[in-house]
Amino acid sequence: VDHNIREMYYSTWKYTGRMSVSWLVTVIAIAVNITIVLVWMDLWQGRMPIGAVVAQAAIVQVFTWIFNWMAEALTNAENHKYQEQFYNSYLYKMFIFQFGNQYSAYFYIAVKQQFTKLGCQHDDCIGMIREQLPLVLVSLAAMRVVQVVFATLNVEFALWWETQALIRAG
Repeated sequence: VDHNIREMYYSTWKYTGRMSVSWLVTVIAIAVNITIVLVWMDLWQGRMPIGAVVAQAAIVQVFTWIFNWMAEALTNAENHKYQEQFYNSYLYKMFIFQFGNQYSAYFYIAVKQQFTKLGCQHDDCIGMIREQLPLVLVSLAAMRVVQVVFATLNVEFALWWETQALIRAG
C-alpha cells in the first residue's frame, strides 16, 4: 500500500448548515410540544380530573412517537462522518426533547399554578404534583404495555403472512 488513498471530503459549511437546520427544527418541535402541554394545563388550571390526566399522558406519548421518528430523520440528514457523532447528536436531541415533553406539566404546577385563579390545593403545589404523577405514570405504563402487545401482534401477523405466502408458493 502506497498511502496515496484519497478520502472523500464534506465541506464544513454544509455540515454546519445541516446541523443548524436540524437543531432549529428540534427547538421548534420542543417549543410546540411545551406550548401544547402548557395550554392543556391552562385549560384545567392545573387541576385535572382522571380523564384529563390520561389525555395528558396520551399527548406525551404521541409527541414521543412523533419525535422518535423526527430525531432519527434529522440526525441522518446531518450526515455525520463517524458513528459516535451520529449517536451523540441523536442522544442530545432525544434527551432535550423528552425532558421538555415529560416534565413541562410539572413545571407548570410547580411554577405557574400558584398564580392561577384556583391556585394550589391547600397552598401545596408539590402535593398536587404528588397526586398527579402516579396517575400519569400508570397511564404511560399502560400505554406502553398496549404498544408492546400491538408490536407483538404485528410481528406474529407478519410471520403468519409470510408462512402463508411460502405455503401458497409451494
